[in-house]
Amino acid sequence: MMATVDTEGFYQLSRDNINRRIEHSIEVAETSGALQTIATAGAMAQSCGLPLMARLRKQQTNKATTNKADNPFLPYNPSLYVGDISASHVCLLNKFNVMPRHLLMVAKEEEDQSVPLTPADFFSLSFMLSNVGGLAFYNSSELSGASVNHKHLQIISSPLSDSGDFAFEGILNQSKLGDSIGCVEGFPYPHLAVRLPEHGSVSERGNFAYQNYLRMVARLSLIVDLNGWLPPYNLLMSKSWLWLVPRKQPEVEGIAVNALAYAGAIMLDSRAQLQQLAKMGFAQLLQAAAKE
Repeated sequence: MMATVDTEGFYQLSRDNINRRIEHSIEVAETSGALQTIATAGAMAQSCGLPLMARLRKQQTNKATTNKADNPFLPYNPSLYVGDISASHVCLLNKFNVMPRHLLMVAKEEEDQSVPLTPADFFSLSFMLSNVGGLAFYNSSELSGASVNHKHLQIISSPLSDSGDFAFEGILNQSKLGDSIGCVEGFPYPHLAVRLPEHGSVSERGNFAYQNYLRMVARLSLIVDLNGWLPPYNLLMSKSWLWLVPRKQPEVEGIAVNALAYAGAIMLDSRAQLQQLAKMGFAQLLQAAAKE
């Protein structure tokens, strides 16, 4: 029998209550000490012609020492609970947040992070983006930046750059790409992207994104293995865009690369890494971590 998320109390999220509920949950988590915000100093820069929001970690946390076999979502800390999105997904605060309003969409049943995403996953993505905005993302495995193997998607509903929701937003918006899958001219790494419809219900927009996700997976030759897992990739989604990047390694010369890097945001552990990135170039970093 599959394990399920243990819910203490139940709160159904809706368009009318979600933002109030998030703020209430943050207050509860901060008061209880459940929220362990990672202190950083951030600055916008240009590297290889790409806009970049680089954040330098001010101090190390014990997150890196967490046993990857442990599952922090079964059961989850009730102090991090925001509410139920649907019958299949619960919304939690990210315990180790860097930005405010960093939320997780967690599968209620035990499910591996590397299995293909489902219509229910995309409903959750669509619901959250429709109601809180920002940037949603998915690290499909340890090789693409995941630190927990239980299926969870993420969203940050606070700006990740000085000029918009994320640094690469301008590149996407200037693209000639329409509602057919293709490549964005300014992205110097393997990927596929599609513009999402402006109108439609949460279900309709989620289904459109899901169908295009399946097409991207097929076009990039990401084939399910005997375990039912897809090869590593990152998926990113905003209200207007969906893009997918195939991955081959989780870091480049010691610099960790997760999905946010492919939206123009990266966190560095030291000034030495900052100097290393400046020498290497951001485009080269993104190319090296992606699968050709």
